[in-house]
Amino acid sequence: MAILEITPTISNPPPENNGQRRNRHPNRWVRMRSALREPLSEFFGVFTLIIFGDGVVAQVVLSKGTKGDYQSISWGYALLSTAITI
Repeated sequence: MAILEITPTISNPPPENNGQRRNRHPNRWVRMRSALREPLSEFFGVFTLIIFGDGVVAQVVLSKGTKGDYQSISWGYALLSTAITI
């Protein structure tokens, strides 16, 4: 049984670009979207949590406890945080 020896092949190096800088992104919008993806997703996640959380608290406070109590607030936050993580 013969053992094959695998040797890495050497490919040609990339051509010189004569000092020109090659952009990773083709245009400004793609660069902005790439740079702001994580901060914007964090912002909108927290924004959603605050808006829905305030809505649950407002429901309980403005109805003077007839449309819910502290458990409504707890369940509202729990369902919202579950929906965001999924």
